[in-house]
Amino acid sequence: MLKKSTNPTTVSRSSRLAWLAIFGIGVAVGQFSGFSRVIADPTPPPATLPAVAPTEYSQRVVAYVYGTIPVTREELGEYLIARYGAEKLQLLVNTKIIEHACKQRNVTITPEEVDAALNDDLVGLNLKQADFVQLLKKEYGKTLYEWKQDVIRPRVLMSKLCRDQIKVTDEELKKMYEYRYGKKVKVRIIMWPGQDSKIALQQFEKIRSSDDEFDRAARSQANATLAASGGEVAPIARFSGGQSDLVETEAFKLQPGELSRLLTTPQGIMLMKCVGVIEPEAGKDFEKEKPILTKDVIDRRLSEEIPKLFESLRTEAKPQLFLKSENDPRSIINSVEDTLRDTAPKGEVIPASNKEKK
Repeated sequence: MLKKSTNPTTVSRSSRLAWLAIFGIGVAVGQFSGFSRVIADPTPPPATLPAVAPTEYSQRVVAYVYGTIPVTREELGEYLIARYGAEKLQLLVNTKIIEHACKQRNVTITPEEVDAALNDDLVGLNLKQADFVQLLKKEYGKTLYEWKQDVIRPRVLMSKLCRDQIKVTDEELKKMYEYRYGKKVKVRIIMWPGQDSKIALQQFEKIRSSDDEFDRAARSQANATLAASGGEVAPIARFSGGQSDLVETEAFKLQPGELSRLLTTPQGIMLMKCVGVIEPEAGKDFEKEKPILTKDVIDRRLSEEIPKLFESLRTEAKPQLFLKSENDPRSIINSVEDTLRDTAPKGEVIPASNKEKK
């Protein structure tokens, strides 16, 4: 994330970008339950795949060296597969699953719809396209083309598949109105890993003794993004959705300057400090705001329904992935560590990898 920024708006923008990535099937490979799991077929796969004769297309020349030595499409393909195949195969399989489901339901997408979705994202992130391109490169190592194809396109297709299942109620609109325009609490937070509850309790006694101690702990906490912002996050509103009920309830109990109790959340142990209150936004008419509220409710519901639908589609598709990565980062690290241990001078200690710390 944007670790060097101390601007809470930037942290919020980075969080929204991550949400957009997860919302899209492309970057979310392995994020949703089942995305990275290979579902076994009752019929075992063949031990070896049958040989395929090279086609004229695969033998087309894509480059020459020394003027006469050709580089073919097949050679380029094998080169890329050896380096990126296992990672990209998962993405391609997910794309095929989505496209098959869309074909069965006569769901289509145009380049104009992809561009429109990108523009909506830019508005939500308050970024110009040139700045967004730089952010993509820094956050995900992706080009704009990859983002549009791997994230936006599948997201729009899945949204179309789910859209008919979503019925917006008046209660949802009222909650979204309160979320957008109602009272909010400005907080700074400190997070500890879930397994560090004893450490959190010990540090809590010192942290609550003074504002300086809280500030010091907030800027040195384990979460690098939170540490960079001194624990500042986007203001907390009611009806934020997800698993935030506990956090919302505790935040709205606080007065400026007060600390919450230690909260156990899915993300870890949390401590909040109230630094201010934002009063409800005046001059907003519920009826006039309905179109915006409806879109927000639909987007939130889609973020909940898309993973469920994709899991169902993937279970139905029963994909079998035969390509295995021989150069995954963990294997490389383990191999290097083993080599270092074999060649290290006697008595020198080489740090153990995570696999030995189980």
